[in-house]
Amino acid sequence: MRYAHEEGMKLQSHQRLRVYGSLLILAIVALVSLSVFLEIDRQLDRSATAESDNRTWVLAQLEVDLLRYERSLYAAQADQSKPRLDDVRLAFDILYSRVDLVGRAPTLDSLPLRQSKGWLELSGPGGLIETTVPVIDSADSELQAGIPELIARMPPVTRDVRQAVVESLAKSMDSGDEARHDLRNSLRAFTMALIIIMVVMALLLLAIYFQGRTQSRHAKMLELAVHNLRTMIDSSQDAVLMIDADQNVTGSNRAGEVMLGLTFSRRAPVRLADMLSDDEGGELTAGTRRRMTCRRADGSKFPVEATLARARTATGQSFSIAFLRDMSEQLEHERSLAEARNAAMQGDEAKARFLAVMSHEMRTPLNGLLSATELLTSTTDLDDEQQWLVSIIRTCGQSTLEQVNNVLELTRLAASDGQEYPVTDVALGPTLRALVQQFQPEALRRGSSVDLIGPDEGSAPIVKLAQPLLRRVLVNLLSNAVKFTEHGRITLELSTAPTSDPNRVALRIAVRDTGIGIAEADLERIFRNFETLDSSYSRMQEGSGLGLGIAKLAAEAMGGHFEVASRPGEGSCFTLVMEAEVAAAPTRPAVPERIARGGAGERPLHILIAEDNQVNRILLVRQLERYGHVVTAVCDGQEALETGLAQPFDIVLMDVSMPRMDGLTASRLLRERGLPKTVPIFAVTAQAQPDRVHQFKAAGMTEVVTKPVNIDALNRLMQQRVGPVSPMQELRMPAPPPRASEPAPETAAAPAAPSASAPAHLATAEPIPKSDKPLLDDRILAELEEDMGRDFIGMMADRFSADMSSALGEAQAALEGADHGELARVAHRSAGAAAVLGLAALADELRALERAAPTEGNGTLSARCARIRDLSGQSEARLRAALVD
Repeated sequence: MRYAHEEGMKLQSHQRLRVYGSLLILAIVALVSLSVFLEIDRQLDRSATAESDNRTWVLAQLEVDLLRYERSLYAAQADQSKPRLDDVRLAFDILYSRVDLVGRAPTLDSLPLRQSKGWLELSGPGGLIETTVPVIDSADSELQAGIPELIARMPPVTRDVRQAVVESLAKSMDSGDEARHDLRNSLRAFTMALIIIMVVMALLLLAIYFQGRTQSRHAKMLELAVHNLRTMIDSSQDAVLMIDADQNVTGSNRAGEVMLGLTFSRRAPVRLADMLSDDEGGELTAGTRRRMTCRRADGSKFPVEATLARARTATGQSFSIAFLRDMSEQLEHERSLAEARNAAMQGDEAKARFLAVMSHEMRTPLNGLLSATELLTSTTDLDDEQQWLVSIIRTCGQSTLEQVNNVLELTRLAASDGQEYPVTDVALGPTLRALVQQFQPEALRRGSSVDLIGPDEGSAPIVKLAQPLLRRVLVNLLSNAVKFTEHGRITLELSTAPTSDPNRVALRIAVRDTGIGIAEADLERIFRNFETLDSSYSRMQEGSGLGLGIAKLAAEAMGGHFEVASRPGEGSCFTLVMEAEVAAAPTRPAVPERIARGGAGERPLHILIAEDNQVNRILLVRQLERYGHVVTAVCDGQEALETGLAQPFDIVLMDVSMPRMDGLTASRLLRERGLPKTVPIFAVTAQAQPDRVHQFKAAGMTEVVTKPVNIDALNRLMQQRVGPVSPMQELRMPAPPPRASEPAPETAAAPAAPSASAPAHLATAEPIPKSDKPLLDDRILAELEEDMGRDFIGMMADRFSADMSSALGEAQAALEGADHGELARVAHRSAGAAAVLGLAALADELRALERAAPTEGNGTLSARCARIRDLSGQSEARLRAALVD
């Protein structure tokens, strides 16, 4: 038992020893840990104090040395002895050494001193040290002379260095405090952890075990996330580049390696600047998107869209991510779109030119047609059948003229923004009333009526807008309403409303009818050009489909738009919605009174006509003489200039395209040389390009009268422009004697025909197709003889013969001078006269020459002129033979 008890006591003793031993070990470990902690803390204080003192002394000494150097400069300036200069050199050497020491001291790397403005001013390129060394090392005289400049540089440097030193000291103290504080906290935590770990070792081991499992799960999740992110980046079609702080490309996704032909993991980094370049010399900056040129590894280049983003790693290191998108296909697509757009724009321009030129060519014969019809009606006794035939001619001509005008208006509006239409004061009441009266007869003929609804004329506003555009909109709307309404009612409604601007008013002008109406599906296409709802051969109403298209363009040019409401069988309502500026004061009514031809209020005018086409000139002269006007006619701009300055005129009618001097030049010179602004100049032309109107106005022309000329409208316009008292009467100058007849043709001998053997450079290059037209169109000649008489045609034939001889000489001179533009103008002028006389083949050849002049060579053009010369003689002989028969 005792043995057992002793064994038990020994076991308990061993257990107590183990416990006491463990406690003793724990106590020793605790004491050792505490002792180590205290020793480390003491050493840290000493180390921190020493390091802090050292950095503080170095920084302070830098400022002290700088101040000593500055003081030595002031002393040397006051006392210019050699010892003072030596003091300056010594102080600078000390400062130089101090700056070098500070620049190399690794303990100052974390301080902002060497990145400060003061340090750059002191030791940077072009700083105080660099610029002072040559002066210090120079002779005493040079040093003495440079002291004022050295002193002048000191204050800003001293100030900035002091500020940098103070900031660095503050930074040093803050950094030291933070470091010591962090380290003490770490040591305390370490000690507490060491004590606690002895007590709760088992729990800590258990926690470590569970923590290990958790970290393992997190590592797997992180690995999966990294894999997914990498897959996403590698799946991108754009190149993603990793760029370090030195702008070196250190990595890329697979798209980048394929795009650039590089494997970044197997080669040295590539600088981003070596890969990307910009034609404008710019650099890719963070947050911007730029189109640049990228260079592949093989040297080939391609366009990219580059984006740069800044980022930081988990450790705080700065890096960049560049995204590159290959723009080759997109740029090619954009280039194709641009080419298609340019082709479409060129097509539109060509279409506009074609419409304008074709309208010009149609206006010229229409001028002769309608003018001859008016002369025939007023100067000849016609029986009923002849009057019926003449009325058909007049109706067809006017219908053709209306279509030409529509095409011209469409071209003009499509090519401009409405600026060529002047803004004037428009009284809406009288203007709308006049439109109602204008369409009332046609509506009554169809069993309908046109009414005006809205404010009376006294209360209707007077606004500032382009009256021609407003009339164009309303005329087209009313014309359609009357055309498609049988036995119904058309109303023109005006309503106004105030706007936020007290000087402007909101307008709603509606044209409402009870006609056939429009289906909802057709509302979108009714404003398209040349669009008619009934395009079949059996359609009930005539029309080109331009009216609403022109109205839409005119409304948009005024800043307005349309609202349309319609139901088939019930009618339609087109509403013009726009704003206009309110006029300051009432003006005269926008619609002038009509002056009947030959009625009271008219008076004879002295008119100067400049027209190079013989036929048009003679017809215009005879038509104006029927009104009792005194007419002086000339054939080019030079004669118009000389005649217009030699005697006074009430008005000038000026063709635009003429030989020697065109109408624009003649008008401008007339104004510059004293033609009063009270004498209007009318441009009489068939050139209907929209941009020409501005040129006419700039040249001093007052109005533009387009061919064919409506003589009644021209006479009324002249009476309104000149007024009740002419400039001649105001100047009280005697009227010139009446013109006895048309000026005789030039009597100068026609240039001799060129020799049959042309020079070698004029040889024909290729055969030229001949015209299939007859020498003389008997139908045209018969109509002309019936209208004007054989004697009149004979006189015109004589004039044409002289003009043609002169034209052939001018054409030969133009060929010899290689002036193809002049050749085209000569052919254009002669073709019109030949066509009027019925010389079809000659006119066709002249038009072909006009078209070919800009593109063909001298050889082919010379052959054309030779054929025209022969054809001219044959045509004149055929014409004179027909007049004798």
